Amino acid sequence: MSNLSVENLNLSGNLTTTGNVSCSNLDVTGAITYESVIAQTANPVNTLIEEIVTLSDGRTITTQRGTMSAPDNSSYVASATFWAPGSTAWVDVPGTTFSYTPPTGTKTVHVQWTVLCREVTGNDRGNMIPMIDGTAITTQQQYLGMHAGTVSAHHVPFYILINCGADTDDASAGEFTEWTTDKTLKFQFSEIGGNWEFYRGTYGGEYPNTTTGANIFSQYSWWRISAYS
Repeated sequence: MSNLSVENLNLSGNLTTTGNVSCSNLDVTGAITYESVIAQTANPVNTLIEEIVTLSDGRTITTQRGTMSAPDNSSYVASATFWAPGSTAWVDVPGTTFSYTPPTGTKTVHVQWTVLCREVTGNDRGNMIPMIDGTAITTQQQYLGMHAGTVSAHHVPFYILINCGADTDDASAGEFTEWTTDKTLKFQFSEIGGNWEFYRGTYGGEYPNTTTGANIFSQYSWWRISAYS
């Protein structure tokens, strides 16, 4: 019995072996006679293996590991109101909490949360930080500031980046040796100047209105959760 190891094997006839055949690509148009087959279908590094895009409306989402509930800020939309931090202390941002388990083979998870923010007084400032299982990811603190001196509203993206293939666990750096069960993620905010309103903005000409003016309204935020091999 002998073994065959090749990079690419293309046959138009039949393949019969009592030994081992190892190749990266196997293409046979005839029959294969074998005792057993071991197939490896690992994804190349940095391949997108799951992506979830959703509004913050609390919907149930089917994932490769089961189901998850989307974050939910629908109460602010339904009542046409907003969330205001009102504190220099770090406080949970309502409507940002969710639990997630990525697919088998995940090495990196990237989360992007886009939210409508309105500065009330002008020159408003604050800090946003992601949390995982109650621990602040201090290496990923993000700054929110408008320095135009006027009231304005913007769609602002915030992110969470988790390394699932690290050598050691360090939640404060967003690093874990693996991620095989649910972890809970959310954001906290600290207002350090002025006054912020989340989930509400001001548009000149809110659809379908085409006239200018201060049209204040509330809106769902939205999420993109991407898992890479």
